[in-house]
Amino acid sequence: MGLTNQDLTIIDEVLADHEAAPDLPTRIRSRIPGLLVTRCDETDVGPDVPFRTYSKYQMFLVDGRGHCWNLTTDPGSATALLLARRKAPLP
Repeated sequence: MGLTNQDLTIIDEVLADHEAAPDLPTRIRSRIPGLLVTRCDETDVGPDVPFRTYSKYQMFLVDGRGHCWNLTTDPGSATALLLARRKAPLP
């Protein structure tokens, strides 16, 4: 699938407007059909560097084209988003 610049702009808009919403993945999926979106706690991700950081979440891009899913920094290879909830939100 891959993410376009327009997709990334949509994700930024949704996170800016609805970052605290409990249905955040659903809101993103409704704007970008076919995109897999999931949430976890930031401690579940480990030391990997997020693609983007928001006040309450770190966003990781996932490449699920192979047998095993891998984190990627390439939006064109991203087939899914992982939103890791921050322990302490940024001010």
